[in-house]
Amino acid sequence: MGESMKPLTGAACLPPIGESPPRPKPIQRRENNVAGRRFHQVNDFVDIAMANLNRGEIAVYMVLWRDERDGCVRVSQESIASRAGMQKRNCQKAIKSLSTKGFIKVVRQGGLNRGPSIYQIQKTSDWRLNSGG
Repeated sequence: MGESMKPLTGAACLPPIGESPPRPKPIQRRENNVAGRRFHQVNDFVDIAMANLNRGEIAVYMVLWRDERDGCVRVSQESIASRAGMQKRNCQKAIKSLSTKGFIKVVRQGGLNRGPSIYQIQKTSDWRLNSGG
């Protein structure tokens, strides 16, 4: 193979061997990325808090988390209870417990002729995991 080697056709378009192609810039996580924030929030819920909650609290939190839009959740307790597979009274107990533990904040209590309640999902740093409920 020594002297009879011919140059490769098309090799002229390749960069010289000593130069490496530019590396793509790493993707930087933005704090205002809503999908990323929600993903981390549910991961924290599963990893940190879920073992300390009962089934009803978990189900209510997941329904509220799923329905969150623009930082608030507007939903009736009947709807939460129905989707969580529980009685309305048990739903009310779970909401009260989640509020006491810092997972949610009741912004406005709804009711007959008042419309749905408004809840706010709290940040991980606001959770009080050792609080009674």
